Amino acid sequence: MSEITSSGKKLYSLLKEAWDEDESNHTQKKVWAKNIWAKVLGADASSNTDISAKLGQLIVLLNDVKNDIQSLEIPNKDKFLKALDKIQVLILSKNMLDDEWFSIKGKITEETLDLIDACGDLLAAKSNKLIEVLPHDLEKLQQEIRKLQDNIRDSAIDKESKIFLINELRKIEDSIICYRIRGSSGLSKASEEVSGGILMKYSNMSKKVCDEALKVINIAIKTNSMVSVGERISKLPESLKELLPLLPPGN
Repeated sequence: MSEITSSGKKLYSLLKEAWDEDESNHTQKKVWAKNIWAKVLGADASSNTDISAKLGQLIVLLNDVKNDIQSLEIPNKDKFLKALDKIQVLILSKNMLDDEWFSIKGKITEETLDLIDACGDLLAAKSNKLIEVLPHDLEKLQQEIRKLQDNIRDSAIDKESKIFLINELRKIEDSIICYRIRGSSGLSKASEEVSGGILMKYSNMSKKVCDEALKVINIAIKTNSMVSVGERISKLPESLKELLPLLPPGN
């Protein structure tokens, strides 16, 4: 069975992996923070641009955790938010890529890590439960998205609608590419954003564009079903449930 996860669990696992990078594991005298982040986040260690982009995704994940914690009715919420703020300030510090790792690690206390670990457990228990997705399932989903993008390009709908639908699919594709960092939380949020974005414009679409839009919504629902525990249909917005009979087969 796939492991239950949450935005908080994903954040904690990345921070803990970085924390556990002991300098004795490295042969060079100085261990630079950028090399640790490159390893943990899957970035090109020779490219500050790529490392910065991956750290940007880490900030997005951190903000996901903040928003998810804010949505819970729990006591002492502020202590969790303060721990998240400490990590955010650290990641956004101007010397993040130039400092030695021991200097960065010294600013992350075990107490802060423990609080973020607790965030992950709280979210997994109290918010919408998420599950991890296997790499080959992500690859199949990405292939399906690219095939639909090609079909939309070749369709008879207008250029503006093509661009809109393809860009909506790219949001889910980007969440697959960033899965190592944002995990199932990123997939879930991207699929919900895509469904909502299309629904806002659906009533003004032509019949031909609607047909293609429903295929994109189909992908969004499938994506959310991959990461959600339990029956996803019952959790869909009412406006989307009304479209279910119109969706292409596959849900």
